[in-house]
Amino acid sequence: MRGARGVRTAAVVAALVVGVSACGGGSEEEDDSKSSSGSEEKQADKGPSVLVKKANKAMAETSFRASGSTTAFPGARQVMRWDPEQGMHMKVEGDEGDEVREAYCKEGTSYISTSLLAASVSKQGQKVTIPDELGSSFVEQQGQGCEMYFKVPDSAKRAPGKDTTVDGEKTKAVTVKGGKSADVYRIAASGQARVLQMESKRNGQSSKSTYEGFGESYDITLPPEDQRISMEEFQKQVKQ
Repeated sequence: MRGARGVRTAAVVAALVVGVSACGGGSEEEDDSKSSSGSEEKQADKGPSVLVKKANKAMAETSFRASGSTTAFPGARQVMRWDPEQGMHMKVEGDEGDEVREAYCKEGTSYISTSLLAASVSKQGQKVTIPDELGSSFVEQQGQGCEMYFKVPDSAKRAPGKDTTVDGEKTKAVTVKGGKSADVYRIAASGQARVLQMESKRNGQSSKSTYEGFGESYDITLPPEDQRISMEEFQKQVKQ
């Protein structure tokens, strides 16, 4: 394999499958954000706004299910389940036959299926072939916390012009823009500040996810230890 850099990048790309990573700089919504009022809706000069902080706290502390399309794999459907005690499980399926791509995360460690990792690498222009013996394996990666899979970026800015209702519930919208990427997070306007919907645009692709099932019980079981491999082992065995 041509070095480790491409595969290490793929681990980050796998996290982007749920479409929730920060897009980076840029602020085409700046004028919109200036029209908001109230301390909760004002973007601080540094750090996340009060609304974003509340949303991330509520989502981290509550179980939920999110489902919808994904910009990472056009034509596929993604389903994510989160439980603060059990961790995160994400499944991507439907764009290439019956192949299922999965990722788990618990206590800051991700377990990414080799099929998802290989597909993410291929999307970056680096074709790899997974040996049969690694077909059911999961690559173990230390991360920045499992919340990275659904966290609203600290740079998100209030966008009242994009407020709407989701399943009859009023929401407050925040946006993140950078380069060819744009995300809109719609947060419940009353009660718990939970994210109810997210829309993304990346490199000409669009997706939408809906969040529901808050507080429900989800059975999330991590891959058994004999199916886990290190990134180094993955690098040694994959074929490019």
